[in-house]
Amino acid sequence: MKKQVIENFNEWIFEAAAPKKPAAPKKPEAPAVPTGYVKTTLPAGAKQLVTDEEVLKAKGWKALADTDILQLSAPNTTSPGFASDKVEDFNKTRNGVKVMSPSIYGKEEKLTSFIVGFPFAQEMLEGEKVRNIVLSEKYVLFTPWQNGRENVFRGSGSQTGAAFTQPYDFRLIAIDKLAQIGMQSLLWILGYNNSAAAKKSFSNYNEFDVISTLEEGLTALSKSSNIANANKSGKIIFDGYNALVSSPNAHQMIFNNFVEGHKKVDLDKLKEKLPLKTA
Repeated sequence: MKKQVIENFNEWIFEAAAPKKPAAPKKPEAPAVPTGYVKTTLPAGAKQLVTDEEVLKAKGWKALADTDILQLSAPNTTSPGFASDKVEDFNKTRNGVKVMSPSIYGKEEKLTSFIVGFPFAQEMLEGEKVRNIVLSEKYVLFTPWQNGRENVFRGSGSQTGAAFTQPYDFRLIAIDKLAQIGMQSLLWILGYNNSAAAKKSFSNYNEFDVISTLEEGLTALSKSSNIANANKSGKIIFDGYNALVSSPNAHQMIFNNFVEGHKKVDLDKLKEKLPLKTA
Protein backbone atom coordinates (compact mmCIF):
# COMPACT_ATOMS: atom_id res chain seq x y z
CA MET A 1 0.00 0.00 0.00
CA LYS A 2 1.13 3.50 -0.67
CA LYS A 3 2.87 5.34 2.10
CA GLN A 4 4.05 8.89 1.89
CA VAL A 5 4.67 12.11 3.67
CA ILE A 6 3.02 15.06 2.01
CA GLU A 7 5.83 17.59 1.82
CA ASN A 8 3.94 20.60 0.53
CA PHE A 9 4.71 23.29 3.11
CA ASN A 10 1.10 24.42 3.36
CA GLU A 11 -0.19 20.89 3.92
CA TRP A 12 -0.58 19.72 7.49
CA ILE A 13 -1.79 16.19 6.80
CA PHE A 14 0.60 13.28 6.78
CA GLU A 15 -0.63 10.02 5.27
CA ALA A 16 0.70 6.56 5.94
CA ALA A 17 -0.54 3.03 5.39
CA ALA A 18 0.68 -0.09 7.11
CA PRO A 19 2.22 -2.71 4.85
CA LYS A 20 0.21 -5.87 4.30
CA LYS A 21 1.05 -8.56 6.82
CA PRO A 22 1.46 -12.19 5.78
CA ALA A 23 -1.32 -14.49 6.84
CA ALA A 24 -0.75 -16.33 10.12
CA PRO A 25 2.94 -15.59 10.60
CA LYS A 26 4.85 -18.23 12.52
CA LYS A 27 6.41 -15.64 14.81
CA PRO A 28 6.03 -11.88 15.37
CA GLU A 29 8.02 -9.79 12.97
CA ALA A 30 10.21 -6.92 14.14
CA PRO A 31 8.69 -3.53 13.28
CA ALA A 32 10.05 -2.02 10.10
CA VAL A 33 12.25 1.05 10.34
CA PRO A 34 10.44 3.98 8.67
CA THR A 35 11.99 5.67 5.66
CA GLY A 36 14.40 8.34 6.80
CA TYR A 37 15.09 6.64 10.14
CA VAL A 38 17.91 4.38 11.27
CA LYS A 39 18.26 1.70 13.93
CA THR A 40 20.84 2.86 16.43
CA THR A 41 21.71 2.83 20.13
CA LEU A 42 21.75 5.67 22.62
CA PRO A 43 25.33 6.54 23.66
CA ALA A 44 26.53 5.93 27.19
CA GLY A 45 26.27 9.61 28.09
CA ALA A 46 22.64 9.97 27.06
CA LYS A 47 20.32 11.40 29.69
CA GLN A 48 16.67 12.42 29.76
CA LEU A 49 16.03 15.95 30.99
CA VAL A 50 12.96 17.46 32.63
CA THR A 51 11.37 19.15 29.65
CA ASP A 52 9.42 21.83 31.50
CA GLU A 53 12.53 22.95 33.34
CA GLU A 54 14.62 23.13 30.17
CA VAL A 55 11.96 25.13 28.34
CA LEU A 56 11.54 27.60 31.20
CA LYS A 57 15.31 28.15 31.32
CA ALA A 58 15.43 29.04 27.62
CA LYS A 59 15.93 32.77 27.17
CA GLY A 60 16.63 33.27 23.50
CA TRP A 61 18.32 30.28 21.88
CA LYS A 62 19.50 27.27 23.85
CA ALA A 63 21.16 24.16 22.41
CA LEU A 64 21.30 21.00 24.48
CA ALA A 65 24.04 18.39 24.33
CA ASP A 66 24.00 15.93 21.46
CA THR A 67 23.15 13.12 23.88
CA ASP A 68 20.34 14.91 25.77
CA ILE A 69 16.75 13.72 25.42
CA LEU A 70 13.45 15.54 25.92
CA GLN A 71 10.00 13.95 26.26
CA LEU A 72 7.47 16.02 24.31
CA SER A 73 4.18 14.64 25.56
CA ALA A 74 2.97 13.18 28.80
CA PRO A 75 3.33 9.42 29.30
CA ASN A 76 0.35 7.31 28.29
CA THR A 77 -0.86 9.86 25.75
CA THR A 78 -0.71 9.82 21.99
CA SER A 79 0.17 12.98 20.12
CA PRO A 80 -1.69 12.82 16.79
CA GLY A 81 0.35 15.57 15.26
CA PHE A 82 3.47 13.45 14.97
CA ALA A 83 3.90 11.52 11.74
CA SER A 84 6.46 9.64 9.74
CA ASP A 85 6.32 7.31 6.78
CA LYS A 86 4.73 4.87 9.22
CA VAL A 87 2.63 6.77 11.72
CA GLU A 88 1.66 3.63 13.60
CA ASP A 89 5.29 2.98 14.52
CA PHE A 90 5.18 6.02 16.78
CA ASN A 91 1.64 5.68 18.10
CA LYS A 92 1.52 2.05 19.19
CA THR A 93 3.63 2.53 22.35
CA ARG A 94 1.44 5.47 23.43
CA ASN A 95 4.39 7.12 25.16
CA GLY A 96 4.50 10.36 23.23
CA VAL A 97 7.55 11.44 21.23
CA LYS A 98 11.13 12.08 22.28
CA VAL A 99 13.81 14.14 20.60
CA MET A 100 17.58 14.06 20.85
CA SER A 101 20.02 16.99 20.89
CA PRO A 102 17.23 19.59 20.77
CA SER A 103 17.42 23.34 20.39
CA ILE A 104 14.96 25.60 22.23
CA TYR A 105 13.87 29.14 21.47
CA GLY A 106 12.26 31.22 24.22
CA LYS A 107 11.10 34.82 24.16
CA GLU A 108 12.28 36.79 27.16
CA GLU A 109 9.02 38.60 27.83
CA LYS A 110 6.49 35.85 27.15
CA LEU A 111 8.43 32.63 27.62
CA THR A 112 6.88 31.39 24.39
CA SER A 113 9.13 28.62 23.19
CA PHE A 114 9.47 25.95 20.59
CA ILE A 115 11.71 22.93 20.35
CA VAL A 116 13.50 21.54 17.31
CA GLY A 117 15.21 18.15 17.44
CA PHE A 118 15.52 14.71 15.94
CA PRO A 119 12.64 12.39 16.87
CA PHE A 120 13.12 8.76 17.79
CA ALA A 121 11.11 5.70 18.76
CA GLN A 122 12.27 3.43 21.55
CA GLU A 123 11.49 -0.26 21.65
CA MET A 124 9.84 -1.77 24.70
CA LEU A 125 12.85 -3.88 25.56
CA GLU A 126 14.72 -4.90 28.68
CA GLY A 127 18.32 -5.11 29.78
CA GLU A 128 21.00 -3.89 27.39
CA LYS A 129 18.51 -3.67 24.51
CA VAL A 130 16.46 -1.01 26.29
CA ARG A 131 18.67 1.66 24.73
CA ASN A 132 17.87 0.58 21.17
CA ILE A 133 16.12 3.35 19.27
CA VAL A 134 14.94 4.22 15.79
CA LEU A 135 16.37 7.69 15.19
CA SER A 136 15.48 10.18 12.48
CA GLU A 137 18.20 10.98 9.96
CA LYS A 138 15.87 12.78 7.55
CA TYR A 139 13.40 14.81 9.59
CA VAL A 140 13.45 17.45 12.31
CA LEU A 141 10.54 17.77 14.70
CA PHE A 142 9.08 21.14 15.73
CA THR A 143 6.81 21.42 18.76
CA PRO A 144 5.38 24.59 20.39
CA TRP A 145 5.49 25.28 24.13
CA GLN A 146 4.34 28.20 26.26
CA ASN A 147 5.33 28.89 29.87
CA GLY A 148 6.53 25.32 30.19
CA ARG A 149 3.24 23.91 28.90
CA GLU A 150 3.20 21.61 25.91
CA ASN A 151 0.74 21.88 23.02
CA VAL A 152 0.43 25.66 23.05
CA PHE A 153 -2.42 25.74 20.56
CA ARG A 154 -4.45 22.96 22.14
CA GLY A 155 -7.18 22.94 24.77
CA SER A 156 -7.89 26.65 25.16
CA GLY A 157 -7.69 27.12 21.40
CA SER A 158 -5.32 29.02 19.19
CA GLN A 159 -3.85 32.16 20.65
CA THR A 160 -4.12 33.71 17.21
CA GLY A 161 -7.78 32.85 16.80
CA ALA A 162 -7.32 30.55 13.80
CA ALA A 163 -7.87 26.97 14.88
CA PHE A 164 -6.73 24.24 12.58
CA THR A 165 -7.00 20.50 12.23
CA GLN A 166 -4.45 17.83 13.01
CA PRO A 167 -1.59 17.66 13.28
CA TYR A 168 -1.76 20.28 16.00
CA ASP A 169 1.07 19.23 18.31
CA PHE A 170 4.10 18.74 16.14
CA ARG A 171 5.49 19.59 12.73
CA LEU A 172 7.85 17.25 10.91
CA ILE A 173 10.02 18.67 8.10
CA ALA A 174 12.68 16.97 5.99
CA ILE A 175 16.13 18.35 6.75
CA ASP A 176 16.82 19.05 3.07
CA LYS A 177 13.86 21.51 3.01
CA LEU A 178 15.91 24.25 4.64
CA ALA A 179 13.80 27.20 3.48
CA GLN A 180 10.73 25.48 4.93
CA ILE A 181 12.57 24.96 8.21
CA GLY A 182 13.39 28.68 8.21
CA MET A 183 9.77 29.57 7.50
CA GLN A 184 8.44 27.27 10.21
CA SER A 185 10.87 28.84 12.68
CA LEU A 186 9.74 32.33 11.65
CA LEU A 187 6.06 31.44 12.09
CA TRP A 188 6.55 30.06 15.58
CA ILE A 189 8.96 32.80 16.68
CA LEU A 190 6.15 35.25 15.95
CA GLY A 191 3.63 33.07 17.79
CA TYR A 192 1.64 31.60 14.91
CA ASN A 193 0.73 27.97 14.54
CA ASN A 194 0.42 28.07 10.74
CA SER A 195 0.13 30.45 7.81
CA ALA A 196 -3.67 30.73 8.10
CA ALA A 197 -3.31 32.02 11.65
CA ALA A 198 -0.55 34.43 10.62
CA LYS A 199 -2.50 35.88 7.69
CA LYS A 200 -5.61 36.34 9.84
CA SER A 201 -3.64 38.29 12.42
CA PHE A 202 -1.61 40.30 9.89
CA SER A 203 -4.78 41.39 8.09
CA ASN A 204 -5.38 43.77 11.02
CA TYR A 205 -1.88 45.28 10.90
CA ASN A 206 -1.03 48.52 9.16
CA GLU A 207 1.90 48.65 6.76
CA PHE A 208 4.40 49.71 9.41
CA ASP A 209 3.39 46.91 11.79
CA VAL A 210 3.56 44.29 9.03
CA ILE A 211 7.15 45.20 8.17
CA SER A 212 8.37 45.79 11.72
CA THR A 213 6.89 42.50 12.97
CA LEU A 214 8.51 40.52 10.17
CA GLU A 215 11.83 42.28 10.77
CA GLU A 216 11.57 41.45 14.48
CA GLY A 217 11.00 37.78 13.70
CA LEU A 218 13.84 37.58 11.20
CA THR A 219 16.20 39.28 13.65
CA ALA A 220 15.26 36.80 16.37
CA LEU A 221 15.76 33.92 13.96
CA SER A 222 19.16 35.24 12.88
CA LYS A 223 20.34 34.90 16.49
CA SER A 224 20.24 31.14 16.05
CA SER A 225 23.80 31.75 14.83
CA ASN A 226 24.70 31.57 18.53
CA ILE A 227 23.92 27.85 18.59
CA ALA A 228 24.82 26.94 15.00
CA ASN A 229 27.92 25.02 16.11
CA ALA A 230 26.47 23.61 19.32
CA ASN A 231 24.56 20.63 17.96
CA LYS A 232 23.04 19.26 14.77
CA SER A 233 19.61 20.78 15.23
CA GLY A 234 21.13 24.20 15.99
CA LYS A 235 22.97 24.11 12.68
CA ILE A 236 19.80 23.18 10.81
CA ILE A 237 17.85 26.07 12.34
CA PHE A 238 20.53 28.59 11.35
CA ASP A 239 20.93 27.00 7.93
CA GLY A 240 17.15 27.27 7.57
CA TYR A 241 17.29 30.99 8.34
CA ASN A 242 20.03 31.54 5.75
CA ALA A 243 18.17 29.47 3.17
CA LEU A 244 15.01 31.50 3.71
CA VAL A 245 16.54 34.97 3.49
CA SER A 246 18.84 33.99 0.62
CA SER A 247 16.16 32.35 -1.49
CA PRO A 248 15.12 34.20 -4.67
CA ASN A 249 11.58 33.31 -3.55
CA ALA A 250 12.00 34.68 -0.01
CA HIS A 251 9.61 37.61 -0.39
CA GLN A 252 7.08 35.42 -2.16
CA MET A 253 7.23 32.78 0.59
CA ILE A 254 6.85 35.36 3.35
CA PHE A 255 4.00 37.02 1.45
CA ASN A 256 2.23 33.68 1.00
CA ASN A 257 2.47 32.82 4.68
CA PHE A 258 1.88 36.21 6.32
CA VAL A 259 0.57 38.93 4.03
CA GLU A 260 -1.55 37.37 1.29
CA GLY A 261 -4.97 39.03 1.30
CA HIS A 262 -3.76 42.18 3.10
CA LYS A 263 -5.58 45.29 1.90
CA LYS A 264 -2.55 47.60 1.87
CA VAL A 265 0.59 45.45 1.59
CA ASP A 266 1.03 43.57 -1.67
CA LEU A 267 4.07 41.60 -2.86
CA ASP A 268 5.71 44.65 -4.47
CA LYS A 269 5.34 46.65 -1.26
CA LEU A 270 6.81 43.79 0.72
CA LYS A 271 9.81 43.62 -1.61
CA GLU A 272 10.27 47.37 -1.28
CA LYS A 273 10.06 47.56 2.49
CA LEU A 274 11.39 44.27 3.85
CA PRO A 275 15.19 44.09 3.63
CA LEU A 276 16.43 40.64 2.69
CA LYS A 277 19.57 39.37 1.02
CA THR A 278 17.52 39.04 -2.16
CA ALA A 279 16.20 42.61 -2.05
